[in-house]
Amino acid sequence: MRFHFMDWTGNGKIGFRRLVLAPSNWLDPSDPVPVCPDCGKPFRKAQELPDNVCYVGDCLEVHDPEQAM
Repeated sequence: MRFHFMDWTGNGKIGFRRLVLAPSNWLDPSDPVPVCPDCGKPFRKAQELPDNVCYVGDCLEVHDPEQAM
């Protein structure tokens, strides 16, 4: 349930990209909204179905290791 930052890949001709895996969780609608274990920010609702709700971490900027540089 934490953000995972991959290394940058690519080259100067095609450009560079970095894959970031954001935490997500499907829960019952009656369950409490999950929060980020690192900063405490509540996850945002990404998708809602009749029996489940998908929540996604919405605090990428806080955890991006390049933002601290």
